[in-house]
Parts: sequence; structure tokens; C-alpha cells
Amino acid sequence: VVIMHGMNGHASNLEHLKATIEAKYPGIYVHNLNISNGMKSVLHNMPYLMDKVVDTIRADPKLKNGFNFYGESQTKKIVVLCFVLFRKLLKTKSVPNF
Repeated sequence: VVIMHGMNGHASNLEHLKATIEAKYPGIYVHNLNISNGMKSVLHNMPYLMDKVVDTIRADPKLKNGFNFYGESQTKKIVVLCFVLFRKLLKTKSVPNF
């Protein structure tokens, strides 16, 4: 499971959610994205945020076979845009599958 805070939030705000998921489902892997915390999440532009989300997920080998995602606020929109872009790129085989 990948989780990410919303606008003006911090990854630390979701540590309780991470712990709850891990307690409820022993052995599950939860990755709390630590990207653009605080005002950075408001000030960074969408392409930058998309790149950071994609790069962070790609860098985690435990996510290579897929994952569920929970995002707060605008984060859901970022992830939808990332995966729409991925699908287009994968169809043209411009990027490796992750």
C-alpha cells in the first residue's frame, strides 16, 4: 500500500494510518511517501510532484508488481495523472514497465 499526505500535510501525519494498516494486516508492506511536506506541497508545481511520486514508487522494488494507493486531498489527482501518463507511455513502449 502506498499512502501520501495532502496539501500542506506531512508524511508524519500518516504514520498512524501506516501503523493501523500494518497492525490490521500483519506482513503487509506500507510505503508512506515522504514528498513535498508542508508548504512545499502547495508551492511545487504539478509536473514536479508527478515526477517525485513516479520516481519514488519506481525506486521501491517492493512495489514493482503493483500496489494499492491511498491519497489525501489533491494527491489523488496527482496519482491519477501519473498513471494516465504511464499507460500512454507503456502503450508506446517508451518507458519500462514498473
